[in-house]
Amino acid sequence: MQRSPGQILYRYLPGAVFLHEDGFIAKTWKIDANRIEHRVHKSGLLDAVESAAEQWPSTNRNLPLPSTVPPSDFVVLEPVRVDWDVWPLTFQCSNANCGRVKRFFNKEQVSQHADGDKGLLCRVCGWRLTQLSYFAAHACGQLAELYTPECRSCGKQDDIYLEDTGSFETSSWRCRACGGIFVQGTRFIPCRCGSFPDRNGKSFMRLYTVRDRRSHYPQHVSLINLQSHAYQALQAHPHRSQVSLASYLGDESSIARALQDLDAGGSTERMSSDQWAQREAQLRAIGVLSDKDIEAIRRDQGPIDDGVFHSDAPAEVLDIAAEQQMLERSALLDKTGLGDRRTLRLAAEEAVGPLRAPLDDALTATTRLGLAELSVTLQFPVLLAAFGYTRQDRKPAKSTLMSFAAKNLYDGKTPIFAMAAETEALMVELSALDIHGWLVAQKMVLPVAELSERSARLAMLQVFAEKGDAAHLAKTLVHSMSHSFLRALDDGQSGFGESSLAEWLSPHSLTFAIYVSSYQEFSIGALWTLMHSRVRAWMERIEESAFRCDNDPLCHNRSPRACERCLFLTFGCRDFNEDLSRTAVMDFLRYKAGAA
Repeated sequence: MQRSPGQILYRYLPGAVFLHEDGFIAKTWKIDANRIEHRVHKSGLLDAVESAAEQWPSTNRNLPLPSTVPPSDFVVLEPVRVDWDVWPLTFQCSNANCGRVKRFFNKEQVSQHADGDKGLLCRVCGWRLTQLSYFAAHACGQLAELYTPECRSCGKQDDIYLEDTGSFETSSWRCRACGGIFVQGTRFIPCRCGSFPDRNGKSFMRLYTVRDRRSHYPQHVSLINLQSHAYQALQAHPHRSQVSLASYLGDESSIARALQDLDAGGSTERMSSDQWAQREAQLRAIGVLSDKDIEAIRRDQGPIDDGVFHSDAPAEVLDIAAEQQMLERSALLDKTGLGDRRTLRLAAEEAVGPLRAPLDDALTATTRLGLAELSVTLQFPVLLAAFGYTRQDRKPAKSTLMSFAAKNLYDGKTPIFAMAAETEALMVELSALDIHGWLVAQKMVLPVAELSERSARLAMLQVFAEKGDAAHLAKTLVHSMSHSFLRALDDGQSGFGESSLAEWLSPHSLTFAIYVSSYQEFSIGALWTLMHSRVRAWMERIEESAFRCDNDPLCHNRSPRACERCLFLTFGCRDFNEDLSRTAVMDFLRYKAGAA
């Protein structure tokens, strides 16, 4: 069965049960795929899988951690076709007055009982048999067909039928030969694994319909699929945290130069502090360059101790700076990272005539919402990968992580199904100065005198390092703002619906990106057009949606205040809509309005 890589990653991975377009029910047993390791940063992908998979305890993880096996034990595959089996093999008569259930145990039995082109027919009334659309699954990973019981009166299974009331709690098995006598209910099916017991210490499977997605939760990771030499060198460098921190603080704009400085131990030719002071005085005396231009020259030619060698960060902050998403942010915002990245501020500065005023208004609107910078790129390299799946629950504490490895398949390796593409994206950097001020107003952190944007970023990293309530609230705000920004694009004018967009988050750097999740090797430029012509309307829609939800007053009374009509995303959230709060967004926007 041919499907796009995106469809397969979300719906048709091994172990999934689905309704085939021809009307029958099937279960995926294998994915035909192409190796794409030459197109992905495999070590970065394995690091991301490691971080995600280690959330499951070893007793509930049927997937080797990448750090415990050679990298060659994993293979990265782009799915192209789904191979499936008809499943479940439990059928019922389509005659409502009969409904007798017949269970087969393999495909050969089905073929033997089929009556040519007529298919499977009921042995009693001759009506066509159709698949029973119910099955059982357990958090341990087990999947099972409904067990067809014997009648307690006649001791046979031949005349058993399912009285389907539309609810598993009230549906029941009955015997047609014994006048519809009750045999047993359908609510509980025991699982022999003994895992995830209920309050009585017993493990039960749950019943699902074929359309119920809770029986199969693909576990995804997404990461920036940068292939540049500078980024790969950064990831492997023992002092990568210093480069990442310098990038975030604005002390360094070039990863390559920062790595060169580190490797040279600071001996590369740069001006001393005295030399720079003289040079800066000369530049200012000319009177042509702006402060921003002079600052750019200082970063390129000034004292090296103002760049990657800045030493005013404690060890716990450097630990955060070494995290994968912080490294990705550094590479994305590197001056050579996304060559076509264009900021709203630069667009406004370069605009002339009647184009300037709308862009200045847009800048004002972004400042009102607490943005430090908004930019757009048509070359956002993303990788979406599925490394396993869970059943019944997506959370590590309530499920077993199953891998896609299978005997005699995928060359005996553990497959990671992935797709990589360059797409278009909007990048949003929130103001650390505004968020720190908001936390102060919430009485969650102490005020700091004379904060600049740079020192506020350092202060926020310290907040995150302390891992307290303030850190959790700040991360919730960043995540909620990302969802607010994304959903506000689904207004019929951007050209994209909410389900065709996804987010990338670097919460510790207060940065997120909204990218087109079609994963096709082309861009139509809709987000580029949006940033140049519709930012103000977009910002206004974000403000409006923060204070109103179509599910109010129900959503308004929820805690946390978030639902499918205001903040939840259909596909594009790797955290499955956890840690969202419209209250946090509302409070932050109220703070900004008051501060203004």
